[in-house]
Amino acid sequence: MKNNKNKWLIGLASGMLPVISSIAVGITKASANSLSMVGGQEVVVPPNAPESTINWSLILVVGLVVLLIVVAVVVSLVMMRRGTSRKRPARLGMPPTMPPPTQPATPPPYATTTPQQHPQPTTATTAGKLILPDNSEIPLQGGTKSIGRADLERLVPPDMAKYISRQHLVVGFAYGNYYIEDAGSGNGTKLNGREIKGAGSQWLKDGDQINLAGVITLVFRSS
Repeated sequence: MKNNKNKWLIGLASGMLPVISSIAVGITKASANSLSMVGGQEVVVPPNAPESTINWSLILVVGLVVLLIVVAVVVSLVMMRRGTSRKRPARLGMPPTMPPPTQPATPPPYATTTPQQHPQPTTATTAGKLILPDNSEIPLQGGTKSIGRADLERLVPPDMAKYISRQHLVVGFAYGNYYIEDAGSGNGTKLNGREIKGAGSQWLKDGDQINLAGVITLVFRSS
């Protein structure tokens, strides 16, 4: 929605510039035609001349007002884009606000020994991976990782790779779980068939399918 609004403002500014230019040219021509040379001196044609007179001063004022409006729109658009670019890195890749999904507890295989010999519970591992269509893997080792066109273009036809953004999505790790977030891609990201572009970060669970731009599907594995 915001991209469409920006395109509309740019189109408006681009469309008004030729109008302002035409007004300026018309004023110049009218001023030239209203003057005649007599004995090397300029003589202004009287107001009651046969030709119909036009209030060029009013047109000039209107043109300047329109120009100021266009300049204000363009400046506002530039400032809005700069503000968006400054805010985006702070939000991108942050874990979801909701807690991670709970994993079913697996009771340890206790032996018939004393309690002191029971195995200790294992800590959360950062091992994870994304399975590509050719069964190759993108390993995940915690932290934050960006996935984009360069990682996947070898697996899709050349005319389809362009639909995958250079930075399409971000994979992160927090609280023992992985999550993903669409990085403002041009053609969106679906998690198990649900569009997540603009929806913030989403927790991942083993077997989740991640589709990028309707071009390629990755499968998340927790280990």
